[in-house]
Amino acid sequence: MKILVIGGTQFVGRHFAEAAIRAGHEVTLFHRGSKGTGSITGAQDVLGDRTENLDRVAKQNWDVVMDSSAYTPGVLRQSCDALADRCGRYLFVSTVSVYDTGDQGPTGEDSPLVPLGDPEAKEINAQTYGYLKVLCEREVESVFGDRSFIVRPGIVAGSFDPTNRFTYWVMRFANGGQVLVPNVLESNLQLIDARDLGEFMVSGAEQGLSGAFNAAGPLSNFGEMITTCHSLNPGVESVLTDIEVLENAGVKLWQDLPLAVPPGEDKLFSVSSDKAISKSLGYRKLLDTAQDVIQWKRGTTDEIPPRTGMSRERELEILTNLAN
Repeated sequence: MKILVIGGTQFVGRHFAEAAIRAGHEVTLFHRGSKGTGSITGAQDVLGDRTENLDRVAKQNWDVVMDSSAYTPGVLRQSCDALADRCGRYLFVSTVSVYDTGDQGPTGEDSPLVPLGDPEAKEINAQTYGYLKVLCEREVESVFGDRSFIVRPGIVAGSFDPTNRFTYWVMRFANGGQVLVPNVLESNLQLIDARDLGEFMVSGAEQGLSGAFNAAGPLSNFGEMITTCHSLNPGVESVLTDIEVLENAGVKLWQDLPLAVPPGEDKLFSVSSDKAISKSLGYRKLLDTAQDVIQWKRGTTDEIPPRTGMSRERELEILTNLAN
């Protein structure tokens, strides 16, 4: 297949592109060049901004267009309109955040979606992210119909992750010393390896899949994730600390201690991906993902400013105060 990836030099897009190349497909990356060119062996680069230079890729025909970098319907509408007659299938990466968790939490692809808000919202945050992705999905569906393939990942983990969520815990344990761990061990958690996500999307495109597919990780919990990370360096001491103590110390769950949510606030981590599993989605062991993260972090000189997690200095200060 001839595949156009809009973006493709970072995280999910990168892993998709690499999976597609391994499967023998011809891959072109359309991106702004912020990471340079030639970052993915075997891929061709076309430089440009998706809001201004779509003509650079809209003169060719593509079997598949993969889009993991659209967050607002207006931006997505531009690429849909430009490529409507130029591609066989449009693969849009959405999110499980499109679901309205309600009282029960999301389950399958037919679960209720979040209420819609202002489609012209300029800021993408916790209040707007989910419904803007819903509107993006509708743009794709309105233009491509049964030629649309929508994938809704949960939390994605692995190399090149800019969020630092899973990476934070992997590197904390790998680097040794005491590790501050919130006592939310029973809270639900689902993590999917970016390589598994990429391979599923390539396989789905090959199969000609249409419609929406959840692609969340296997059902697990925060404690199992911590146990996996701890196994990387068993001599490390986990300092299990109650939520109230952390709050009194000014620590914010999820932001300062990534992936940690209080019990009862974990409904977004109850997503069924059975539909995708029936169409080839598979899962690596979380330990494999952790080892991939270590290899990446210790082998890269390209430091990504972490979006989440606290500094080691702050963590040590809190640990010291807890010990006194």
